[in-house]
Amino acid sequence: MIRDAKSRNIRPYLATIPPMNPAACSPVCRGLAWSLVSGFNDNVRGLAASEAVPLVDVYQGFAGNLALVGPDGLHPSADGYAKIADLFLTTIKGTLEVPPAPNLSSLQRAPFAADKCRGSYVWYASRLEPPSRLAAPRLHSHCRVDGRRAGARGAPGTASGSSG
Repeated sequence: MIRDAKSRNIRPYLATIPPMNPAACSPVCRGLAWSLVSGFNDNVRGLAASEAVPLVDVYQGFAGNLALVGPDGLHPSADGYAKIADLFLTTIKGTLEVPPAPNLSSLQRAPFAADKCRGSYVWYASRLEPPSRLAAPRLHSHCRVDGRRAGARGAPGTASGSSG
């Protein structure tokens, strides 16, 4: 199912199962089933890692709080379902949300190294694109280079001119 989802450009999420309450026997006792949960969850964690898909660790999120498990010892209580929803939301936010665009105070002003147009600057977000990774500078169309408008045929810095 994971590979099928990925092949359709769908991001799958895997989740561990919550703990079981071994003391609960309503309506039936489940024997030693609770003892299998930890091993099952280890397999889910391994699968998530090997397939590089996000894991929602419900078991860890319950932190041993059996009050989040309902009276049957198997299914979550209302608070348990709310906790699961919070865990999923946190994981989804952490894997799908794009960080907000930087505000102007996080931008740095850097001189355009090869720009012969006085007072021309390029703005870059230092967190996103350090100056060493900027492409070759492009001249603004209003700038003049060697008496010619930048971008004009044959002007330095254009495809038909030298890269002055």
